[in-house]
Amino acid sequence: MAGVQDDWSAVSVPAFGQYGTWEAANPECVEMGLSTSKNTKMIQLLFASICACQVLFMASRAPRVTWEAVYLPLVETILYGMASTGNGSMRLADGRMVPIARFCSWIITCPIMLFQVVGIHEVKVYGISCKNMVMAASLVRTVYGIGASVTI
Repeated sequence: MAGVQDDWSAVSVPAFGQYGTWEAANPECVEMGLSTSKNTKMIQLLFASICACQVLFMASRAPRVTWEAVYLPLVETILYGMASTGNGSMRLADGRMVPIARFCSWIITCPIMLFQVVGIHEVKVYGISCKNMVMAASLVRTVYGIGASVTI
C-alpha cells in the first residue's frame, strides 16, 4: 500500500506529560505541584501518631473490644507514616503521582468495616448470609475505583 509508513521508529512522539506544552515550558511548576509540602508531611505524621495512640488504647481494652478496633487504626498508622516519609506514592510513566499506599489501605480496610456494619444486624436473603457477598462487592468496587482513578 502506497503512503503507509512501515517504519514507526521514525515517528517522533512529543515527550509531554498530562499538561502538554505548558509542562515542557514550566517543569519547575509541575515538580512543585507533585511534591508534598513540609506542613502536609507534618500533619500526616500527626495523624500517624494519633492513630498509634488509638491502637495502644484499643489494645489495652482487649477483652472488651474486637480485633477490628485495633486492626483498622494500625493500618492507618502505617499508611500515614508511609505518606509522611514520601513512600506512599509512586510516579507513573506520564508523571502523575499515584497514592498506592492509600489504595492498599482501602483494599484491606473497607471489607472489614463493611463486615462490622453487616455484623450489627445479620442480613439474610433466602436464609443465606450476605456477609461474603457484601465483602466481595466491596473489593470489586474498590478495585474498579482504583482503576478509574489511575486511568484518568
